[in-house]
Amino acid sequence: MRLSPMTALALACFPAAAFAYQTTDQIMWPAQGIYPAYPREVPARPVQAFVSGGLYHDSNLFRLSDGANTQALLGTTQRSDDIRRFGAGLKADLRFSQQHLLLNARIDDYRYSRFSFLDHTGYNADATWRWRAGRLWSGNVGYARRRLLSAFGVLQAPVRDMITETHAFANANRMLSPRWRVRGGVDRYGYNYSNPQVTTSLDRSTAVTVGGDYVTPQENSVGAQEKYTVGRYAGTPGFGGLDNRFHESELSAVASWRVTGKSQFVGRIGYTNRKHEQLSERDYHGVTGRLDYAWTPGAKTLLNFAAWRELEAIENALANYALSQGVSFGPHWAPTLRTVVQANVFRLKREYLGDAALLPAGTPERVDTVRGANLSFGYSPRRFLRVSLGLERGTQGSNYAGGDYTYDLVSANARFLF
Repeated sequence: MRLSPMTALALACFPAAAFAYQTTDQIMWPAQGIYPAYPREVPARPVQAFVSGGLYHDSNLFRLSDGANTQALLGTTQRSDDIRRFGAGLKADLRFSQQHLLLNARIDDYRYSRFSFLDHTGYNADATWRWRAGRLWSGNVGYARRRLLSAFGVLQAPVRDMITETHAFANANRMLSPRWRVRGGVDRYGYNYSNPQVTTSLDRSTAVTVGGDYVTPQENSVGAQEKYTVGRYAGTPGFGGLDNRFHESELSAVASWRVTGKSQFVGRIGYTNRKHEQLSERDYHGVTGRLDYAWTPGAKTLLNFAAWRELEAIENALANYALSQGVSFGPHWAPTLRTVVQANVFRLKREYLGDAALLPAGTPERVDTVRGANLSFGYSPRRFLRVSLGLERGTQGSNYAGGDYTYDLVSANARFLF
């Protein structure tokens, strides 16, 4: 079965800054069946292990402002660092009659040449059971857990904060007829922060989604859904005993449609209403949504487009969340089964809406504009070996003093599959 381009679209179109350091997993390899010219390579075994490594050079590790006093902030005049990564993991794809079990686990050790206090070991593990009962019922049940170093794009400070994130989920679909489907699901997120100074970030949230769709014989669908979320922030400085819970409802129209044999889009547009138990200045009411579009103009070429307007959880000294509005474009070209070249450019505007109650009267909310581009080359001389090289450049402009920065990132990665 060929992998749809939309399956990997989230990796391809999401801003490059979303990944602290690239690995070979962010390459859209021809062997995955994404490009029409190449069939999907079936793994030789249902369970596979791998080792991987990477070398990175970051010219502005902490994303300091161009005008910042580097010596005063870091104790050195150097902003750059070289990072080494070594990791290992396994992947399992198991099928039992109508049931499908996916298991993934990896652990990565990061070592910093200059700022060694950032040395850490991160991990990512998840298990998903894609279940089916007869011809009418299907769904997913799963659990994921990961530990990673917080990104510096918002903090802009030499702060080591390890985030542990958990995600438990369950959903079900029921076909009422060959053309009509109802569905529902629950998602539970939890977050733990190692740095006690991080007091405004999201602590936990639970979301319940119900919806219905019209489904065509080609598995295109259009429908509507209601998502209700209850969440809590870790706390807010200066407000003792503040109730940091919020309630959010989102009513959306959704669609997943293959326009032609060469293009497909997945979209959601709706209205979000977020209310806080206290400090109503932090509430949000407005249109939100996302559109992802994949087009294969040639057998070896894939073009990905994305546009979004969504609420984003952030880690900031004052703000709880931001309104993220952005666009991205990612061209991909696989001249052979073993080689691929891909790029991504994006522009993101982030409005810090969650700090309105904490700012002095008349102070404008912070607004950042992030722009970036990356270029990657992947080569797989054998099925068990993948190597990649990457270049990335990003800039941020801000109405907040010291909020601007520029960085360049060079990376080299390899993975050996057993």
